Amino acid sequence: MAAERGGDDSGSDGEDSDDGADGSENPVQGLERALAAVVDAATRAAARAREGDRGNADRQLEAVADRLERAEQRLAEASDDLPETLVNAAENRQEQANRRAEQARESEKL
Repeated sequence: MAAERGGDDSGSDGEDSDDGADGSENPVQGLERALAAVVDAATRAAARAREGDRGNADRQLEAVADRLERAEQRLAEASDDLPETLVNAAENRQEQANRRAEQARESEKL
């Protein structure tokens, strides 16, 4: 069953199709979609770790890192449309998420 789910991950990892859609959205919508993708990848990484599937967990953590980078780009694009306090809070949360993802990737035991 884990292998079956592992196959599902590779199909949902390709968010290149979303990038075209994000380009036509306003920056706030793009940020929202990027953050949702981060949550999705992190949820899958946690599931793989609980299953003891280190290889797929590591792959999902790489997807988290990639999606966090995209979310940072989207936040930069949306910053003019958002209150400064919200931008600052989002930047702080992204830094925290980056640290946690890095710690998880470096962890010997998931």
